[in-house]
Amino acid sequence: MPIEMPFSCDVDKAVVMQQGSFLRELFLSWYGKSPICIAALLGFLSLFQSSKVCAKDVSLSEALAEIEKSAELRVLDVRTKREYEEGHLPGAININIADQNFPEMLQRFDTDAPILVYCRSGRRSKLAVRILETMGFSRILHMKDGWIGWEKLRLPVDRESH
Repeated sequence: MPIEMPFSCDVDKAVVMQQGSFLRELFLSWYGKSPICIAALLGFLSLFQSSKVCAKDVSLSEALAEIEKSAELRVLDVRTKREYEEGHLPGAININIADQNFPEMLQRFDTDAPILVYCRSGRRSKLAVRILETMGFSRILHMKDGWIGWEKLRLPVDRESH
């Protein structure tokens, strides 16, 4: 059963496809450079994004509901491997945002499938959301309270690697 998003991205698919591959290649060629280069690149890439935001901030209870009801939802943990191994959301896949190959590793995901992104506090995942949007992902959910909030509410924790 497909996840229903309470918003839509009115973006011309042909334009996204045309710009998407150029922007993806540009991003991949610059990723792993200095933080200043990355910040400058993200600023540049934001010029090509639709004015309509494609990501939605979700609460912890909304995130849990989506995990429980949607088989097609991908849960992306952008924390370090060590943080991930200490506990993560059920079914989460760990791709450290600080990894030089972060954008390349995201290419294994379907850009049209829903993806829930989180980190410890919401700061790294917010950056990951911007990267996902730049790469053409259109159904992004951002768990704004992060792992800290998840643990505080004693929600289900997984310790198995995926």
